[in-house]
This record gives sequence, structure tokens and C-alpha cells, in this order.
Amino acid sequence: DASAFDKLSEYYDAKCTGPEDCRWVSVLVEFEQKFPVVLNLKELKEIKENDPKGVIAGIGLFKQSRLSVVPLTEEEWDELMRLIRRKMELEVDFGESEDEAKKTAKKARKI
Repeated sequence: DASAFDKLSEYYDAKCTGPEDCRWVSVLVEFEQKFPVVLNLKELKEIKENDPKGVIAGIGLFKQSRLSVVPLTEEEWDELMRLIRRKMELEVDFGESEDEAKKTAKKARKI
């Protein structure tokens, strides 16, 4: 993270003398889309417990001590998208009006 070298930055770190020894990493992320449903941490942990050798069990989210931005492989991303589509379909089946169900189903097909 370049701010670790900037003495005027609130993130300045005197221990960082160069990119090789700096312990801070900056990741640039950009908003792409908002999903109509949420897969919360509790749900993901349940999936991991039910399938400890599955794709979800291997994501970096469970390897770090804190919730953060984590890199995903294409396989992990595809599995998360499948889970989101499935959750959307379940919500269509339970509790939505017919108009709401049609809108949700249309969104699910786009993902």
C-alpha cells in the first residue's frame, strides 16, 4: 500500500522502507452489481459444515481470522452464483406475490 510510505498519510508505517518489506497490501475493488438476495456468513458456514470438502469450504473467507475482501477462484465464484440463483428461486416459491416472483425469476436468469 503506497500510503504506508507517505509520511503525511494517516496510514504511514515507519517500518516500511520499501515495497519488499512492507506488510501492508492494498486491493482495489470496484462495484459491479447488487444481488437481490444475500448469502450471509451463517449460511456459508452451514454449507461448509455440510460439505467440508466442497468448493465453499475452500474459500479464503474461512482461512482468515476476520471477515474481509477475499480473492475467489472462478470455480468458487461460479458456486456462489449458483447458490444465489438457488436462493432466489426458493424465495420465488415462498412468500412473493406473482409479480414479485416474476421479477425475481427474471433477475435470477441474468446472474
